[in-house]
Amino acid sequence: MPGWIERGIPPLPTPAQRKPAGRKRPPIRPARVSPPASLEDALRKLNIRHFDRDILEEMTLEEIRQNFGYKPNPPPAPGPRASTKPRPPRSEFRIETLLKNVIWQIYEHVQAGRPPEFVKRRGNIRGLWYHIKSRFHRHKPLRGYFYKTMIKMLARMVEAGVVSYVDFQFRDLSQDAWHIGPENPHAIVFCEKDSFATYTDEYVATYGCSALTMGGTPSLMSVDYYVQRMVEAGMDLSQKFILVSIVDFDPRGENAANEFVEKLELFGVRNLHRFRQYDGTYKRLDLIQPKHLASEDTATDGGGLAYTLPTAEWRSKMGRSWFARTGGVGGDRKLGLESDECAGERIHELLVEHLVPVLQTTVESVQRRTQIRRLRRALSNLLVFKQTGVLPDDTIRKDNLTVPWRPKPAPGR
Repeated sequence: MPGWIERGIPPLPTPAQRKPAGRKRPPIRPARVSPPASLEDALRKLNIRHFDRDILEEMTLEEIRQNFGYKPNPPPAPGPRASTKPRPPRSEFRIETLLKNVIWQIYEHVQAGRPPEFVKRRGNIRGLWYHIKSRFHRHKPLRGYFYKTMIKMLARMVEAGVVSYVDFQFRDLSQDAWHIGPENPHAIVFCEKDSFATYTDEYVATYGCSALTMGGTPSLMSVDYYVQRMVEAGMDLSQKFILVSIVDFDPRGENAANEFVEKLELFGVRNLHRFRQYDGTYKRLDLIQPKHLASEDTATDGGGLAYTLPTAEWRSKMGRSWFARTGGVGGDRKLGLESDECAGERIHELLVEHLVPVLQTTVESVQRRTQIRRLRRALSNLLVFKQTGVLPDDTIRKDNLTVPWRPKPAPGR
């Protein structure tokens, strides 16, 4: 939207003109995927304006107070019922609005080719906070710890689609464990526990699918980067995606899965295959559930992997809602299932049963291509070794040791 800064931003609406905020924000893709229909409107709703003077470097404390300070409390009205108690002190600045405008101005500098040092260094997200904190420290009223508030405001701007984490070149360490499949990238197997990091390479090599470990509830930045990598890989975000979860069968596990699905939808991955489970239709398939892990003796013990949930968890609103949808383990609301207690062999059997039938590229073709890639890499490493006498261990460790899974032969064969 060229020239919108030159034309200026319309004045912010008064409180009477503002519409009451709804309970849920509509999902909007970030700037790198699809910008909002009207950038001016999105910025106005966020109380963000363009300033010619640099807020952090050039504005005096009085100018910051004029633009981002609260109006002083009016004196109490005189009369017999007037309170004689002093009013509690009020924060001098609208910190949330100030931080959003500071972040937006840094984004403007990046887009204009004048990125701050933390962007040039491609550091982590704390680099943004240290950059802001060092400038705030010049003014005594702004010497506070606003890191969590900054994270929240940046996330709000990303959700509104006006910026992306990618714009600030943050380093996201989780991306090493978030793989995009070469043959079936539209099928995503996501795991709650980091203990599955040793299995995700195997899933990619066997089924050609995308696979990742979330380490609990996934961050907005990790999902943002993941979708950006999909776009850079040439994936069409409008195609149908298949989501398979390997999360704990308990309230927290379901919450982590829901968070991942909602954040994918926020960034434009919305055409999701529907699965029938728990007497309903879901946008994902949960592999860890009692009927998939039942032992031969009983169909209600989760294969003997059931554990007792903390009292606060099964009594909570989230726990009651989870039990109402899933029925718990054998109808007992106090029991759950740990995903990392399930045998890797059993998970592969479930993937063969539920994932393989909906893949675009067959498993046989995927495994042939995987073997060809491993052979090509091995030959390349051998040539490097013969020419230099150095064996590239890091490349071998990353690309060559992942072998596709094959089912064990039946006993007696």
